[in-house]
Amino acid sequence: MMVAFTWMGHQGSAQVDRTKAPVADKPAKIKLGKPKRFTLPNGLKVLVVSDHKLPTVTFSLGMYNTPQLEGEKAGLSAVAGSLMGTGTTNRSKDEINNTIEQMGSYIGAGANGAYATALSRNTESTFEILSDVVINAKFEQEEFDKILKNMLANISSVPTSQSSIAGNVAAVAKYGTDHPYGEVETAETLQNITIADCEAFYKSSYSPNNAYLTFIGDITFKDAKALAEKYFSKWEKGENTFKELVQPQAPEKTRVAFANFDAAQQSDIRISYPVQFNPTEKDYIATNLMIKIFGGGSNGRLFQNLRETHGYTYGAYANISGSRFVGSVNASAKVRNEVTDSAVVQFLNEMKAIREKEVSEKELATAKAEYIGSFARGLESSRQVASFAISKELYNLPADYYTTYIQKIEAVTLEDIKKAAERFIKPENANIIVVGKGDVIREKLNQFGEVTEYGPYGEVIK
Repeated sequence: MMVAFTWMGHQGSAQVDRTKAPVADKPAKIKLGKPKRFTLPNGLKVLVVSDHKLPTVTFSLGMYNTPQLEGEKAGLSAVAGSLMGTGTTNRSKDEINNTIEQMGSYIGAGANGAYATALSRNTESTFEILSDVVINAKFEQEEFDKILKNMLANISSVPTSQSSIAGNVAAVAKYGTDHPYGEVETAETLQNITIADCEAFYKSSYSPNNAYLTFIGDITFKDAKALAEKYFSKWEKGENTFKELVQPQAPEKTRVAFANFDAAQQSDIRISYPVQFNPTEKDYIATNLMIKIFGGGSNGRLFQNLRETHGYTYGAYANISGSRFVGSVNASAKVRNEVTDSAVVQFLNEMKAIREKEVSEKELATAKAEYIGSFARGLESSRQVASFAISKELYNLPADYYTTYIQKIEAVTLEDIKKAAERFIKPENANIIVVGKGDVIREKLNQFGEVTEYGPYGEVIK
């Protein structure tokens, strides 16, 4: 493991005075292995974090790729990504799988990179196969046909899946069809894809000058550098042809995206809109805490309101997601058909409430404790720690960004939470997505804004 996680603070005794509030622990001291870095002549950036506590090594290769519109071939990146790892010019799929299984290693690959873990004694053997999968990918028609068949089968089941319909409609409503995140795969777009398209995608997406490689675990900088040079130095540079991404915006006023699902026993409600959000935001941590108070579990306001107070649902939640490109605020619940409109009213009420007045000290303290606990648990995963190193690289974060993360959480104030809510919670600029029994709920949705009706694949009906 590459993390030392030590709590320093008050220690309880055998006799506890329950008439006094417990003394808060001092912020935890976090030690993350400091990455060393270098760049190969072909442009591949390499980060190494050595930690010799466990006899394992993790490798992660990521791409700086910008998502691209796929148009009439929507689903191309998914198909091409599924083909990664199914064979190389040197090895068949079975040879790769058998060798990896015998070593007790793991290798996975997709449209945006590859990942591997290995016992220390199998470091080079596993890394060599990983490099082969990345640099010498070979797509066979038989594997392509299998993948496409499975994806088409999944696509055909969408009209019978309420959650799949809701996901498609939410994507279109939130991002629009002129954004890669708003494209929806259909049988027609998948059938337009050829194996030649997949090969072209791979060649344009996988290149060393557009990638970063991390080593985490039981390996020295010297050995990692030697492996990277031995197996990746001959990887030829590629040409970056990615187009600039169109940035989606929240709607000018709240609107409703509805899809009928006659078999629905409940309405699937999702309130969502795009935002610009990533770790470079100065109020990134305050915003995550605010969302946790708003809807981050059973202590969240949405859960307490819609489940505990009104009994509309088994649970109501919210989150905020982010990336280098775009993020989104999302709130959701599945409620009884007959209370669909009442539930939407409560969602909007809670959105307005967290914007208009400060949360309580107790709410903030609870959210901080949950956030710190989640962060601490993440430190137990080598893959999560690897993601910290990658995030620092991608976003050019300060060297102590994660080592002082808990201190930053503890420093958030009630005023910070309110400012974050004012910035990111937008009850007047939201997409209200509802998938449910039309005869029961369709007319009741007009009160919330202009209603557009969609089909199961996000196509506008009226």
